[in-house]
Amino acid sequence: MHAAGLDAAHRLCLQHQAGAVGGCSLLGLVTVAATPDKPALSLSRRRELVAAAAGASWHIDWIPELLTTTPPELATWTPNYTAPVVKRFARPPAPTDAVPTSVAAAAAEVFTAAAERWRGRTTKS
Repeated sequence: MHAAGLDAAHRLCLQHQAGAVGGCSLLGLVTVAATPDKPALSLSRRRELVAAAAGASWHIDWIPELLTTTPPELATWTPNYTAPVVKRFARPPAPTDAVPTSVAAAAAEVFTAAAERWRGRTTKS
């Protein structure tokens, strides 16, 4: 979640609204925290603007390991993913061992949105 990325996402949303992206469907906006700190108010407002243009939005919390881990090393989310049980006050598992909570939640919601869009598409034909 940074200014350049939000600007690029906003341009894509506008292109989609103009029908200039071919047969693609836009499910929404996914942002990933760029810092563990609270984002600047101007950045949060910009995200709200882009999210409104996208129609739906999901956010993934700050995960420092995303800076040093390659995608094949990360735990994989699937539609039936069940997070491991973590004892109270225990440190959460590393993203290489389990899908982080905000990633799993966003993935499940995006998957549901895609399934709903697909069902709507197939019933109209």
